[in-house]
Amino acid sequence: MYLTPMDLSEVSPPPKAFGSKCYIHSIGANQLCVNGALTRVRLDTRRYDILQEFNLAPGAYHFVCADAGLYDIYARVYWSAAGPAGRADLYIYLNGVNIVNEVKVIALGHPMTQDARVTDYFNDFDTIDIRVLQVCGGNKWLMHAQNLTYVIIRRVA
Repeated sequence: MYLTPMDLSEVSPPPKAFGSKCYIHSIGANQLCVNGALTRVRLDTRRYDILQEFNLAPGAYHFVCADAGLYDIYARVYWSAAGPAGRADLYIYLNGVNIVNEVKVIALGHPMTQDARVTDYFNDFDTIDIRVLQVCGGNKWLMHAQNLTYVIIRRVA
């Protein structure tokens, strides 16, 4: 049996949007989160971003859907042990509106991970960003490293 070369001109490429996936994290300095202030999570480093949909510009830190479809969004933040105990909220925002809110209690002297996830239909040019709010009576820090604070976004259909 012999294999013959395939004529690639007859093979259609996969739809562009199914390449839509990214893993964005921060490897910079830890991020200060002021007590009672809604804070956009600084995600400024690409591990991968197939279609370059994540805006890494300082202060922007958001994903813009290249095409409409079903997207899976998973966000994780890592709170430092430093600072007082209290409440921490992790939000996923769509076009400036909160669509997911995960609440956790931060124990005194213990670091903590916090996760939020949504799978939903988004339109092309929809903007997604991750924010946090902590109410502990004092300031807290988000720890930034590749596997500590990050977002993974992928188009699933």
